[in-house]
Amino acid sequence: MNKVEVLYATGRGVPAWEKAYADGMVPDRWPYGLHQVSAGPGNPAGYSEALPLAPKSLLKWLAASLHRRNNNYTAIAWDEDTAIRLFFEKPSATKYAGVIWATDRLLRQEFNAKDIILRRILPKFDGLWVLGRAQAEVLRNWLGRDTPPISFLPFGIDEEFFSPYEYPEKPLVLSVGRDRDRDSATLFEALEEVNRVRPDVKLAVQTTASAAVPRGVTLLPMMPHTALRKHYRAASVVAVATRPNVHVSGMTVALEAMATSRPVVISATEGMPDYVEDGISGLLVEPQNAGSMASGILGLLRDPVEAAEMGKRGRQKVELHHTTQKMAQLLSGIIQQ
Repeated sequence: MNKVEVLYATGRGVPAWEKAYADGMVPDRWPYGLHQVSAGPGNPAGYSEALPLAPKSLLKWLAASLHRRNNNYTAIAWDEDTAIRLFFEKPSATKYAGVIWATDRLLRQEFNAKDIILRRILPKFDGLWVLGRAQAEVLRNWLGRDTPPISFLPFGIDEEFFSPYEYPEKPLVLSVGRDRDRDSATLFEALEEVNRVRPDVKLAVQTTASAAVPRGVTLLPMMPHTALRKHYRAASVVAVATRPNVHVSGMTVALEAMATSRPVVISATEGMPDYVEDGISGLLVEPQNAGSMASGILGLLRDPVEAAEMGKRGRQKVELHHTTQKMAQLLSGIIQQ
């Protein structure tokens, strides 16, 4: 293999991201740290952005699909949405892609038009990866005997951008992240109990939920990465409630908080134990159980010494297993097999 290229989604704006990285405003030089993927020693990845969908593009892709395979050129897509573009834009390349959202749609039988396309094209990829172990079985059952090799790829974050920070004196519970599997109802109910027992504790939440905000909770807007980092540093505990899912919703926030040396209280969905070790780097609580989440948060607030130590252990776990450098090394190994 002589060349590897990362295909990003249309309009991802990698050049602007690179400039922001140089200015210290975002983690990693490319999104997800994929600039660290390589085709071998001294052969780093390049990148491109997917073309906008248009009739001319479709004709171009159809014509290109007649080209012979080029084993010296590998193209990768971070998720299945971009994988659809990759399949048609890079027909002669060796192809690898991640699968994130489709597995939960399949389990919930929430199929859409994309899934019809994915069922046809994913078996033609040379390899797939997932960020949660349970996703692999879902994919194998769906794709059947045509399933390409599937690898578990532990997610990573930029541990230098999200650097360790001393534990705060003033108590603050923080919850951030707005993906489709966040469970605001459970989170709000848990925080109501925290506020009842510990009215001195500040509560800050980022959410898209339209439900009434509990007493004592301050809503946070979408914010740049530098502002998010400040909130992690100010937090005593980072709490994440999610509904059951297999794509490990909440792992990014968990790892960023752990990298900042903050303890995490998070729903124990399938796959989460790969990222948060219960009682060591955080607390795993029963999904959709507000009492369990409130108990975990209050326990850490009562024992700030243990909370700080748990945060330090979380930092160690990130450094050992969950940096973007380590993730890119594993991904490079997958595509070089």
